[in-house]
Amino acid sequence: LHGLTVHVLENNEGLLERDYKTNAPFYERFGIVSDLGADGLKNGDAKIVYCLKKHVNKHFLGRMVEGKLDEELKNIVLIVDEVDDLVVNERPNNHYVKTDVEQTPDIQKCYTALKDGWSIEVEQNPPEGIENSFWIRACSIVRYCEDHVKEGIHYRLIKNEDGEEEVIMLDDNGQVPKVPLAAPWLQYMSYKLIRKDPLAQSRYACVCTPYIFNKYAGIFGLTGSVGGKEELKYLTKTYSAVKFDVPRFLDTCMGNARKIVLNHGVEIKESAESQRERVVAIAREYFRKVPVLVIAASSDELGELHAALCADDEIPTDEVQRFSEFDAHGNSLKEDWQTLIDDSTKRLGGVEDNRCRVTV
Repeated sequence: LHGLTVHVLENNEGLLERDYKTNAPFYERFGIVSDLGADGLKNGDAKIVYCLKKHVNKHFLGRMVEGKLDEELKNIVLIVDEVDDLVVNERPNNHYVKTDVEQTPDIQKCYTALKDGWSIEVEQNPPEGIENSFWIRACSIVRYCEDHVKEGIHYRLIKNEDGEEEVIMLDDNGQVPKVPLAAPWLQYMSYKLIRKDPLAQSRYACVCTPYIFNKYAGIFGLTGSVGGKEELKYLTKTYSAVKFDVPRFLDTCMGNARKIVLNHGVEIKESAESQRERVVAIAREYFRKVPVLVIAASSDELGELHAALCADDEIPTDEVQRFSEFDAHGNSLKEDWQTLIDDSTKRLGGVEDNRCRVTV
């Protein structure tokens, strides 16, 4: 449009790859070069680039350091798949770190000496050639891990896309963040749990989300969830946003007026176990009539609900789907997301035993 490049900001890796693969052939028919990810942002020939927030942050941080941020972004417009990404700043100071080549050998010596944990005896016997202040800091990190860091709350052990084990830091809600977080204790936990050599890191630059995104020539945002007064006030003040309400897609296709969404009831039980039992009972009641979607508040709750539904005598175990970033063993489910979405609404069985899947 008017010689401008378009960046399409996606919400997660799965949507990024799915949407790009779906639309790339369409762009090719018009002779438009498209690309995706970090490499796509560096591709000077690409007119449409699908990317994630972490790609934008890192790429344009480099441009800012080079003094070329304004020059490049003034010719680019942004389409945001979820405007929420403009609201959440996600602690930018934690994102921009580099390996400290001078201190890395020292931190490796320290954590090797502390591999079995901290004790007074260990602290009083520092490795040879390590400055006392550096050693004391390493000991304090290990003590912090032993006293405060908990699996499922602060970190999670997963298998990445290459099948390798990895320790990732969770956000304040115990969820996997959209942008990887970094902390000194994470280096020690990675060494302790999977023997990944620690790397000393130093923060060298940081930038807040609005500073980068306000440099774009224009932003077109889509959302079905940002509607609160405070969120809209923030977007209006920070990005000079103008809000437009549009008909829902399915209503537009059918030519019907917007439907009134009905709340069929809210139930809160006395305990988590009673709540799970009620969820299973509702799923059991409806899975023969309609597809059932169960939404959990956390990954732990998701696992418990999934296990409870699989254990039900009436709902077929292999027809209960787990739709999450990782399975119960920490393996990535990214490659299965589209199949899970497609299967979630398919009807199963015949006339006598017609039913749908339950997705958690």
